[in-house]
Amino acid sequence: MNFPAFQWERCVQLFLAAHSPQRLLRVVNICLADTGVILLALPLLVWWGGWAKGVGIIVALLVSVGWIEDLLKNLVQRGRPRDPHEWGLPSGDCVVVTAWAVPLLGGWAAIPIGIVAWARVALGAHWPLDTVAGVALGLWLIGFLLTWSPLTIRGVH
Repeated sequence: MNFPAFQWERCVQLFLAAHSPQRLLRVVNICLADTGVILLALPLLVWWGGWAKGVGIIVALLVSVGWIEDLLKNLVQRGRPRDPHEWGLPSGDCVVVTAWAVPLLGGWAAIPIGIVAWARVALGAHWPLDTVAGVALGLWLIGFLLTWSPLTIRGVH
């Protein structure tokens, strides 16, 4: 399909890259959204929502990052700012931070999600719409898990 970046996305990415603390953003991105954070978030998710919900969210994260995200990236085939031959839509880091932050933080989840989305664009890893798609996929997974999953249908919360 090969979906190119819009001109406004190029302007936003260049502006953020030029006006952002690159080293700090790399550290923040690793702390909030790297796949390893899934294991760090598991105890919090279990404490906050119980075993069933915590494990369910971890499974959703692993499935999304391992399968759904790759499927969408290969379907859309949208290159990244730094490497147009590596697919970037949706942003897996935005999926991860959305999927763990929303159940834990509720409305406050907008803060870590916004920081990671900013970092991904400023670091040249994604275009702005890649991060929006990642957040949307994360929200969809959490919404699906919390409303239609067997965990909820059986009454296990």
